[in-house]
Amino acid sequence: MTKMTADIRLIKIDGEQPVEFAWLEAWRSHRPVTATPFSKPAIAACVALSHTLFSMPDVKARPDLVALAYWLRQAAIETMEQSFHAELPAKCKVVPRGVILHFPPTNVDTVLAYTWALTVLSGNRAAIRVSDRLGETGRQLVIQMLNVLAKSEESIARSTLFLHWDHDDRLTAAVSALADVRVVWGGDASVSKLRAVPATPRCRDVLFPDRRSMAALSLKAYLSLDSAGRDQLADAFFVDSLTFDQMACSSPRLLAWIGDSNVESTEDDFLARVAAAATRRRYDVPLGQQLAKQTLAAGALMDGLATQWKHVAPSVLALDWVDVAVEPADWVGGGLFLQVRLDCLAELASACGSRVQTLAVHGFTASEIEELIIAAGERSPDRIVPFGKALAFDRIWDGLNLLQEFTRLVHCP
Repeated sequence: MTKMTADIRLIKIDGEQPVEFAWLEAWRSHRPVTATPFSKPAIAACVALSHTLFSMPDVKARPDLVALAYWLRQAAIETMEQSFHAELPAKCKVVPRGVILHFPPTNVDTVLAYTWALTVLSGNRAAIRVSDRLGETGRQLVIQMLNVLAKSEESIARSTLFLHWDHDDRLTAAVSALADVRVVWGGDASVSKLRAVPATPRCRDVLFPDRRSMAALSLKAYLSLDSAGRDQLADAFFVDSLTFDQMACSSPRLLAWIGDSNVESTEDDFLARVAAAATRRRYDVPLGQQLAKQTLAAGALMDGLATQWKHVAPSVLALDWVDVAVEPADWVGGGLFLQVRLDCLAELASACGSRVQTLAVHGFTASEIEELIIAAGERSPDRIVPFGKALAFDRIWDGLNLLQEFTRLVHCP
């Protein structure tokens, strides 16, 4: 029923054989001696993965892996641990939930490592479904994680399983029956389908369905920058939007220019610098995706959703968008930006809603950001971050504190 694939060394569940999960139940019943949050072996494994990633020959050209390695540093984990314990209510102890079953996204390979780290750091065991659509970065990452686990203390080495099975509700239900938490990433349809697969009554589902993100840039702040500062800001925007081909949930799609000035010439200057950053970083948009962007743009013009387009480069196509509250039905990514012009940041509240995850900002005061949050209310974005930090993963994601989701409180008198 199970077999090891040589190239990635994970356990494959064969749906053609009878579903017998005694081996998986035995793994689940094994309680590691380190089943406490932020154990030394768990921290050591995360730090070892950080060192491994930093030592990869081409890591400097891989901003996603650099960010992951930086996030897994000893100092970063110690800061996370301090915050975790500081947030605990009085008269409460914290314990792990048990087995966390992960269904990582296929568009951002590094997510599986972030959520794995939070799982072991919170004292749990991780069962991670590896998709057959895993990208090259993901495959390399899984191999490096397996190498680190093989050298870790036995309790940590045995705490993680990488699993693969074909899309089969029967198999998904069998594995789900052993989970205390299911973490599901994906589009609305795939999340709903997995959510419908039965699990135990006490199993918690932590869901990450379709989201979208935006950016807001103060005209006054941009015009105050010298040429080097503008290049740096454009490069930060490139990292936010195009590291994952503009398909990550936190990658900005809409760009709001805030303030009163010569907007068009400023837009042109910024977009040209973003295109130059794409060239420097050797970002390539396949011809098919370029055509898809142009087709979407032409349709938006015909439907009255946009007033004009600017084809700056193969990597940058901007549309002057009419309504901030509307977006294209089918997103194609690859450097398609919907531009709007607003007088103040608070006006962006009408573009917010349950689907908006991240707002990347530059040039606004804390009071301006607070005014936006008040105006948006329950529709506020989950995250408001500076340019260059939209993709920076954190234990608080989509408005959820994942360390709290992966643990439970024991109230003590």
